[in-house]
Amino acid sequence: MISVNCIWFRHDLRVHANPALDAARKKNEPTLAVYAVTPATWEAHDWSQAKVHFVKAELARLTAELHTLNIPLHILELQTFAELPEAFKGFFKQHQVTDLYVNRHYGLDERRCETAIQKNTSVQWHFFNGNWLLAPEKALNQQGKPYHVFTAYKRHVLSQLPPYFESTLGESEATQKLQAFCKNGLADYPSQRDFPNLEGTSRLSHYLAQGILS
Repeated sequence: MISVNCIWFRHDLRVHANPALDAARKKNEPTLAVYAVTPATWEAHDWSQAKVHFVKAELARLTAELHTLNIPLHILELQTFAELPEAFKGFFKQHQVTDLYVNRHYGLDERRCETAIQKNTSVQWHFFNGNWLLAPEKALNQQGKPYHVFTAYKRHVLSQLPPYFESTLGESEATQKLQAFCKNGLADYPSQRDFPNLEGTSRLSHYLAQGILS
């Protein structure tokens, strides 16, 4: 029996850095994608018309990008999440889907919908963490409960993440950054340095600490 893979797009409308899509493509088997339009549920979740318009425009863009990967995107036109179990059952049967690839979503309605679909279909589910810095179930203390103290929570989260270093190396690069900060950022430093949403600091501390700059 030939396996047919399906990616269920939800809050992950992208082809890059998408672990569910990447995993399905690595199988080198027939692959398709699906997205469910549910305007009644969107309205219940207080989606604005601007958000609906934006999502539909992004779906058109995603359709074109998936086409270049030879993956057709099927849009299911429904009204509510409650219709998804039967709609997916028919869709899976029509396209002979055997495996469903999904980036996890932790919304209450979304998880209830997943459970209902799983009970109503027989496809193999493959879950991925494509939308979170760290999956919520991995951000628990040693007793398996949520943290109550931020410092302990932060320490745990950072310990779970892979090392990441984005700085360029060398004296010439450090000097260029210093010159750029003096030219473009120094005047605003007193008023912007305390706001993390702004690039109000020099970001040179690691160069200074190691004596690369004096």
